[in-house]
Order: sequence, then structure tokens, then C-alpha cells
Amino acid sequence: MTVTNPTTLDPLIDALGQMNLQGPPIPPFGPTGTPVKALADLSKTSDKAKSDEQNDDELDDMEEEMTYKPYRPAKLLYGRDHPDPVVENATLAAVTPPDISYNLAMPASIISEGKLSNLQLEAVVYGCQRHQMDLPTAVTDEIEG
Repeated sequence: MTVTNPTTLDPLIDALGQMNLQGPPIPPFGPTGTPVKALADLSKTSDKAKSDEQNDDELDDMEEEMTYKPYRPAKLLYGRDHPDPVVENATLAAVTPPDISYNLAMPASIISEGKLSNLQLEAVVYGCQRHQMDLPTAVTDEIEG
């Protein structure tokens, strides 16, 4: 037997390399009569479903690890409690909110009759307080019209 490729040490491997080693043609239908392409698509879909299930399990585990604490305004001392239970993530509960410097001016009946809860009043107070602040690049010149 003559070796046609001088870099090949084994003449049998060289002879096999020269042969046309194509397998039998792939039938268009699988053993159950389902088209082969559809079987391949089903395989991909089931792999994706398994991956989605694993992701869902990981999210469930993370949710179980998160702890929540009942929320109550820390700096606002007036207003009735919110009628629904309100919770916050334990990480957020560890952060102290800013001090309240805004003097809220609204009818006393809103507070005394509980038309707004302390949680809602806190949002209004912090919003008004922030609205009073000027940005560092605030322009003081009036716009000419």
C-alpha cells in the first residue's frame, strides 16, 4: 500500500481518509412518523422549558431568603396608620430616611379624620421638601418672552 500523504504515519488511516465516508441518508420522518425537524424542535423546546424551570426555582429560593419588615414612617410623627399592611425589604429598612424639614400646610381635617394615612402624608411631605430644593445649576435669570 502506498501512502499518499507523507505526514501520515499509518497507511490505514490515510486510506480511510481518502474514502468517501458518508452515512445513510437521514429519513425525513422519525420512527414515530413525526418529521425529524419537528423532533429536533421539540428537543430544543424541552431544553428551554427545563432551563426556565431552573430559573423559576432559583427565583423562588431568592424570594424565600429575602425578609420583609412592617413599614412605618420613621420621621413623620403624625397621621393615622395606613389601613393596609405595608412592608419593606430588610435592606431598605436598615437605611435611615432623611430628616423632615418641610412644614406641611393642609387642612387639619385631612389629618384628624384620617383621609390620608401617615404613609401617604410621608410621601407628600418628602415630595414637597424635595420640590423646595434648587438644583446646583439652577438659572436665576428670567426668560425674556
